[in-house]
Amino acid sequence: MAETILITPIIQDALKNVISFAADKAFSFAVEQICLAWGFKQELANLEDSLLTIQDVLQDAEEKQESDPAIRRWLQKLRDVAYDAVDVLDECAYKLLQLKVETQGRLTKQVCMFFSGTNSIMFRLKMAKKIKKINESLVKVKGDAVFPLLTRNKRPQFGRSRPDTDSYIESKVEGRDKEVLEIVNLLTALRGQHPISVISLIGMAGIGKTTLAKLLCKEIEKKNLYGVVAWVCVSDDFDERKILKGVLEYLDQNAGGIDNIDVLLKRLEEKLEKKTFLLVLDDVWNEDSSTWATFVNRVLKIMKTSGNSIFVTTRNERVASSLAKFLPLHEHHVQKLPEDDCWLIIKEKVFGSATSSISDQHLEAIGRDIAKNCGGLPLIASVLGGTMRVVRGVDEWLSIKESNVWNSEDGNQVLRILKLSFDHLPSHLKKCFSYCSIFPKDFDIKKDDLVQLWMAQGFLYPSGEETMEDIGNKYFNDLLSNSLFQDVERDKYGKIQTCKMHDVVHDLAVFVSKNETLILKNGSIGENSCIRHLRVLSSAQVDPTVLRGVAPKLHSLFSKVGLCSMSQHLKSIRSLSLKGADVDQLPASLGKLKHLRYLDVSKTNIEALPKSFTKPYSLQTLKLIGCYHLQKLPDELRNLISLKHFYFDNPNLMPREIGHLTSLQTLSLFAVGKEKGYWIDELGPLSQLGGALRICNLQFVRSQSEASRANLKQKTKLHELSFEWNENEGGYNHHEEVLEGLQPHQNLRSLAIDGYKGENFPSWLDLGLLPSLQVLIINGMEKVKCMGSKFYLNRSNTASSSRGGIPLFPALKELCMHNMNSLEVWAEIEDMVVFPRLEILQMRSCPSLKTWTMGGFSSQHKLSDLHISFCQKLMAIPNIDGLLSLKRLSIYSCENLICLPSGLGTCISLQSLFIWYCSSLISIVEDIGRWHSLTDLAVSHCEKLVSFPEECLGHLTHLKMLNMGPFYSELEEFPGLTSIHHLHASLETLELYGWDKLKSLPHQLQHLTTLKKLELRAFHGLEALPEGLGNLSSLATLSIEYCNKLKSIPENIGELRSLTVLIIRNCKELRSFPVECLGGLTN
Repeated sequence: MAETILITPIIQDALKNVISFAADKAFSFAVEQICLAWGFKQELANLEDSLLTIQDVLQDAEEKQESDPAIRRWLQKLRDVAYDAVDVLDECAYKLLQLKVETQGRLTKQVCMFFSGTNSIMFRLKMAKKIKKINESLVKVKGDAVFPLLTRNKRPQFGRSRPDTDSYIESKVEGRDKEVLEIVNLLTALRGQHPISVISLIGMAGIGKTTLAKLLCKEIEKKNLYGVVAWVCVSDDFDERKILKGVLEYLDQNAGGIDNIDVLLKRLEEKLEKKTFLLVLDDVWNEDSSTWATFVNRVLKIMKTSGNSIFVTTRNERVASSLAKFLPLHEHHVQKLPEDDCWLIIKEKVFGSATSSISDQHLEAIGRDIAKNCGGLPLIASVLGGTMRVVRGVDEWLSIKESNVWNSEDGNQVLRILKLSFDHLPSHLKKCFSYCSIFPKDFDIKKDDLVQLWMAQGFLYPSGEETMEDIGNKYFNDLLSNSLFQDVERDKYGKIQTCKMHDVVHDLAVFVSKNETLILKNGSIGENSCIRHLRVLSSAQVDPTVLRGVAPKLHSLFSKVGLCSMSQHLKSIRSLSLKGADVDQLPASLGKLKHLRYLDVSKTNIEALPKSFTKPYSLQTLKLIGCYHLQKLPDELRNLISLKHFYFDNPNLMPREIGHLTSLQTLSLFAVGKEKGYWIDELGPLSQLGGALRICNLQFVRSQSEASRANLKQKTKLHELSFEWNENEGGYNHHEEVLEGLQPHQNLRSLAIDGYKGENFPSWLDLGLLPSLQVLIINGMEKVKCMGSKFYLNRSNTASSSRGGIPLFPALKELCMHNMNSLEVWAEIEDMVVFPRLEILQMRSCPSLKTWTMGGFSSQHKLSDLHISFCQKLMAIPNIDGLLSLKRLSIYSCENLICLPSGLGTCISLQSLFIWYCSSLISIVEDIGRWHSLTDLAVSHCEKLVSFPEECLGHLTHLKMLNMGPFYSELEEFPGLTSIHHLHASLETLELYGWDKLKSLPHQLQHLTTLKKLELRAFHGLEALPEGLGNLSSLATLSIEYCNKLKSIPENIGELRSLTVLIIRNCKELRSFPVECLGGLTN
């Protein structure tokens, strides 16, 4: 396939800039002054005419360029001139912003004086000269078009008006159920046979290898086949350190920044201790045997148990054969989908449902022919289905069916077919999609970040009431619906946070943008003098002279290394990201970047921003997250009047007089200060704020009226708020008045209150005044003793509330109450519906809580997670009879709790029950045998527990983990274990804690043939282990600790062929050990 020059979007951008500049009513006087330069108006008009004339023939030129190199060269020249036009008009726009900053509050006469200055006259003449030069270049380029170009009707294009909230729903995966079942059965059969087994999923691009691997992971996690599942996309570069680092970060999101290979291995060994492990290596290309040998040896070192597995997805069979030299490998060739399944995928994309009936039989016949042409590749069916979703006419579908791409034999058929969908995109979506080639393969693309980058490049134009962000969200949703984005991750409110691109779709983005975008992996850029968007990888050996050569034309630069001496050459830069780069200072020339709209220097060691930084008046996005060495921002940051999104997490960086930045839509933090300019009323003018806002140091707010001047009630787009008091910093003790004045808009979804010392909730937190509130987190509310009607309900509204039947917290899904040291009573409110939609309830560190009658959860409630810890005086938990939604219950360190909540036995959906350190608990409910969904059960360190329902345990046939003891010290037998042998097909982990009078273990343990892990601790009266221990054929980990009277280990321990970890510790009387039997423990 020949390269493609994407020029239409650039010409359109230039046109829009010309038109919007000339028609800018907000700066009409300034525009008039700039246009006074001789010939300026006429040159603008000439530029508009030239661009319009060229635009008429662009579609014809773009379609012919693949077969005509002369047209392609002509488009390259035209593109460069169009970019120059955009730059010049951006300079004019920058001048208008400079005018606004430097003449704020001045009279018209003073503004005229501003324009009559020598510098301004020179600027006008300079701009007129530049535009004249661009016009001359356009005339020359038009004259160079010696080939015929036609004015074409626009082809039908994808894209339509969509609602602000995305309506995208993940499609059902068709045709893979049989393969999933086969592979899961294979995994089950392989368990315990080898330390590591490998299954390679082999298939051509777009066939669905990654999707199949995800379906397998989902089924594996559902069946709980492995203790840990981790996923790493490998792609072209098989970097062992990168893979191990990716695994560690997958397991622990806070483990970033480790590069030393030995440290990585040590941390992974700790994370995987005593756990079985499934590692998915996606999109692997490495065929080098020596590289595999090193990798396999290191993986074997960190996997201490047997029964681990690795999935490898690859297009290349030689990858699998290379790996097979070192590990037992099973190949699975991913099957192409039948035509009918491809048609179902297309139907679901086009009509929203695979079962939809189509009235136009001719249209259906064409659609089925297209499905047949997909060749069994689900990716092609999905992407084409997205295109066909809008162009739903017979002629349009015929144009897809009869396209020449189906007959291509150049080895790039999949890419050509995908490009067919790209060709039907409107120009605004083409440029947005092609820009995504700046991200590496398998990159987690943050939606908000992507929209801000599009905005910085000038791809988004506000329309009517819609902001640039609104338009960007629509463009994102359109590309997502067309399957050009996938793997979306959402927050708890359903909003899309991140997405990825399929590797073949990424190849398409690279192909259509390769003239302009480059990810630099070494110091060579070659002939790419037209590069506009550059990403420099951290591993790149960068030649500063090479970078300086491309710097003047760059519009985007993402670099993990410093700017060297190239910063002064970045004359056209729009987006600059140094996130995570090894830099400690920024160049002074940063303030001279007139086109800069996006700057991210997060996670760097910079100590200061240059003083000139207050002059990039076009800056829209600024990110300073994790800049721990940065102590202060420039005083005149308020001059950045275009700033829309400002991210920082250090209160010390709070800029003065932020209220001047009235375009702000995102502000991650506001730190209240003692001095004017840092008062909370600075939030008042920021009417467009949305998303999440954390307000700290509220102890410096002096009154309710001052708090109300933050005007939070009018900020309709703020969805998450965090209020924080810090008494260690001094301030005023007006907590209740201040919180009352901070009333948010009723659209608020999440509220966190930390360090509040009031005794009552504010009036606005009752009676459904926050009908959208889904999350409420209260931490450190130390003065509240009783939570009842007086606490929740404003006194003036108590009477009316009981009559109206308005539910309290009608949308609340998550309630967390932490560190409420004085709380003694949580009382029920009569005649009120409370928490009707609550799903998660956490109560931690409420040490004075004695009485809890709030709740009384029943079958009408949706509570799924209940966590209670460190409530030492709590004696009873409310009735939960019939609470079918409850899945997880944990009670920790509630020392006065006598019994478990009434009705617990009826909670038949329970999956995990953890009861630890409840020293007054006497018994467990008798009907636990009804918990057929239970997989994890822990009843531990309950020293007064005297009984456990004997036969019930055997009914928990899905139980995988059991942790029990120690119990009442006078018991001579371990209660509850007489029926444990019935768990022989499910139980994998058994942890038992003993006490002095226990002299033996139940003989039923020998029947647990699926048991992988057995831990025995503190059996101080135990002298010998049961002889049946050798029957535990699946046992991988055996740990025996603090068994003071244990004298010997049975000889049949040598029969534990799956054993990989054996720990015997602090068994003081142990006199003999069958060393000769260890020879059989080959794992």
